[in-house]
Amino acid sequence: MVPVRVHYRLAVERPAAEEVVAFLEEGFVLEMDELGMAEPLLDAVGDGTFGCGPDERLDVFLWAGHEESFVDVVTEFPATPTEDWATMMVLDPWGPYGGAALRATTLHELHHMSQAALDWWDAAVVYEMSATFVEDVIADGAHFERGALYPEVRSQVLDASASTSVVVRPARLGSAYLELSGTGTVTVELSGVPAATRVVVEQLPGEAADGEELALPAAVALPTTIVITPLPSEATDHESRSTAPLALTVALAR
Repeated sequence: MVPVRVHYRLAVERPAAEEVVAFLEEGFVLEMDELGMAEPLLDAVGDGTFGCGPDERLDVFLWAGHEESFVDVVTEFPATPTEDWATMMVLDPWGPYGGAALRATTLHELHHMSQAALDWWDAAVVYEMSATFVEDVIADGAHFERGALYPEVRSQVLDASASTSVVVRPARLGSAYLELSGTGTVTVELSGVPAATRVVVEQLPGEAADGEELALPAAVALPTTIVITPLPSEATDHESRSTAPLALTVALAR
């Protein structure tokens, strides 16, 4: 049994509550056991109280007439290095995202609970894209088969003990990862950026354990990892954009 409590108001709503419990049990197997996603955090505060509901279990509220579904945070865990939260869920099994869509909606929202267990304050578009991916996976079990063929993302390791430079070759909307070794600090600069391109350079981890965008030239403490991501600086059609790699020069000055 998954650690969940589904709340409902009327006896006639019990069948929907039982259906949601079954979907959540299926979702835990699919998302946590098979896909390896983070298990949602339970909401015991530590002083004998709970962030939501009468116990530490995940709380799901059925709200007839609300017509929307969402996940919200109830308890933060400030002692951990990331901004992770325990959450609760609201569903309307009788609204536009219920009925035949209730299974996909429930697993979509369960994925948001999983995301909050890692970091609740990341880009919303990333959360929605990955939750939609979960919907695709559970639709018929045959989506994203090519994912197994994708190459593993590898960092380029660079000794930054002395001034040096390196050429990285990410495509637009792609990223290059540089693991910088050494001690002390080094100043990062970037050149070779083509027209109609904006390059975001981030340091991992940042002060809040997330990527911290750097305003170049920037001094960074070693060792560290930087991520170089070229973005279009104007409207672009993702179907016609070039995927040719760029040649960007990262200079490190001591």
